[in-house]
Amino acid sequence: MKKYSFLFLFFVLFFASSCQKQAAPSTSPETEPQTASETEGLIEPLFQTTVFSSVKELAAHEKEKNWQDCSVCPEPQGWSEHFQIARISLRENTYVMTEYQAAPDEALLKGLSAYDAERIQYLICKMSLFPDAEADLRINYIEKGFRETAVSGKTVYRWDEHAEGDPAKQTIGYEIAFIENGKVVFMHLPALGSFEEMARYLELNWIDLKSE
Repeated sequence: MKKYSFLFLFFVLFFASSCQKQAAPSTSPETEPQTASETEGLIEPLFQTTVFSSVKELAAHEKEKNWQDCSVCPEPQGWSEHFQIARISLRENTYVMTEYQAAPDEALLKGLSAYDAERIQYLICKMSLFPDAEADLRINYIEKGFRETAVSGKTVYRWDEHAEGDPAKQTIGYEIAFIENGKVVFMHLPALGSFEEMARYLELNWIDLKSE
């Protein structure tokens, strides 16, 4: 009797162990840990985002952090002619992004959804903080369909944004990515004019935050 009890206990333990093994998730290329540059745009890293109303506020924050994330910040040349700063966002170890808002143009906004209306009013300049700029540009933009374009003497990668995501509808923005100063810069140029007209904002000033 003891022999049968022992065998029964053995099979129970073996069965429980098998169930635990089957329940464990398998590791596949889709679930293996990836570097930050491989996941940007696909899975947002869970880093804290801080919002500022001016470059001076950003500079003061970074000074307190001993310039942990960035000591420079790009801005489009001539942005103040038609835009005002809406907000500056810093996501730790990920990006610093400045959003500029234009005055509403009712003719351009007519018939657009709230989302599309916002997109056609905002100029966005976002600098990636990932160290491998070449991989960052390739994975997050080139492999996602941004096409190579030459403008203002530089090579950029472009994708046009349309109302409701429909290529047959109104263009609401030009998405541009390129490398400058060793960093990937992404820009959303609102379609307040043709691409050639809006491309002037691709000329950047690099603000030294330590001097602010």
